[in-house]
Amino acid sequence: MSVIKRFKTIMASNISPLLEKAEKPEQLLNEYLRTISIDLRQVNAEMTTMIEQEKRAKRLLDDCKAEINKFERYAMKSIEDGNDEGARKFLEKKAEATNKSVVLQQAYETAMINTSQLKQINDKLTTDLTDLQSRANTLKNKTILTKTKSSANTTSKFEHLEEQVERELAEAEALAELRKDRFDI
Repeated sequence: MSVIKRFKTIMASNISPLLEKAEKPEQLLNEYLRTISIDLRQVNAEMTTMIEQEKRAKRLLDDCKAEINKFERYAMKSIEDGNDEGARKFLEKKAEATNKSVVLQQAYETAMINTSQLKQINDKLTTDLTDLQSRANTLKNKTILTKTKSSANTTSKFEHLEEQVERELAEAEALAELRKDRFDI
């Protein structure tokens, strides 16, 4: 089943190295969140289909087993009535139904395995999505903190520049005052 292989590949992937290399990790993380959300919806749709197939396989198997039991009862009743030919026919039908039940049992087991695997994938994707959403929120908070610190640094740089301009203005005024005094003499 290609869907299961695809989602196993997704589960095995690791986003951390990509985030470390990304210039804009927040955008990459948001894109990855969208991808996982889409994959999760696909897994849910596929899981719904697999559950329906599993239930259908179980119902067909149960019906076949009931038919086997019915043919068994009819054969026993035919033997009790002394109808050996009828008993033989019912036992032949029972053998056919038994062969059919083997195939149905395999189909049911396959459907159960596929449903189980998709449930595991669904759980993994749900966990990954929750984890990544938490990491995305942390990243957003760090981005806000970085911008705030950067803004504070800009304010600090501005204050330093303002002090430097004030100092140069004071020097210029002092120099002008000294020159004025020199020429006034």
